[in-house]
Amino acid sequence: MAVTYAAAVSTPNGGVRQPQIQARACSDTDMRASFEACQTKREEQKRPQRPGAGIRAKTSFRGWTSKKESKSNLQVQSYQPYIVEESRPSGNFAKTEHKPNTKSEEEHVYVLTLKVTDSLAKPMDAMRDQYFPRNLNRTGAHLTLFHALPHSQMEALEGGLNEVAASMKPFEVSSGKPFRMRKGVGINVDEGYKTTKDLHTDLQSQWAAFLSEQDAGGFRPHWTVMNKVDDERKVDGAFATIRQELSESNQEGKAVGLDLWRRAGKKTGYVQAREQRWGRS
Repeated sequence: MAVTYAAAVSTPNGGVRQPQIQARACSDTDMRASFEACQTKREEQKRPQRPGAGIRAKTSFRGWTSKKESKSNLQVQSYQPYIVEESRPSGNFAKTEHKPNTKSEEEHVYVLTLKVTDSLAKPMDAMRDQYFPRNLNRTGAHLTLFHALPHSQMEALEGGLNEVAASMKPFEVSSGKPFRMRKGVGINVDEGYKTTKDLHTDLQSQWAAFLSEQDAGGFRPHWTVMNKVDDERKVDGAFATIRQELSESNQEGKAVGLDLWRRAGKKTGYVQAREQRWGRS
């Protein structure tokens, strides 16, 4: 429906009748289509929209796209690689953001990981053994909470861990949707995601003064099962296979504590410095 306007006219008594807006059918299809398109555009511009609206609504980054999605017929979709760096817990730090915020060089730095039951740890380890380059794979699949905790702050570290031990109980954890990294594949945490995030936030607030820039930043709990692979075809193939496997057999278990690891050397990998097990559920 097009809108037309009447011109102002004089009345018999000398006054002026103001123009009136009249809605009339427009016979020109091109003009009508153009007018309707402009109206639609103006309406859309009036609608407030938060950043990412209409994108995140379609999929959860942790779990599967939709309960209605057929997990037996999955295809590799287009993606934007999510950049995840491997832990660099000690020695010469490749980037300044990986170095603890302390005044001097640390004799040792530690990695803090979430301890999960074998029902979840073993299949994730097997997946990492299969896809991670063998000459670079010195650890099992792990859920890293912090990458570089300084030895000089051990008293504060132990204080935070003791508080956690007094309040935490085992909780359910399961594998979520895999995601494509720049040179590998990661797997999100689905069940247990919020509890893991809350645990990290609690410790992060206690240790904020000496954390590295990496550890003080955002946190997304995940397993890295493939990384440092330059061949994109291999990464694409692994991503497709892992996604298919997890859609058919989701991995489940429990988080039962924390492990603190010290880097022993490039060849020997990590040495467990402390093990914490929570009370029974």
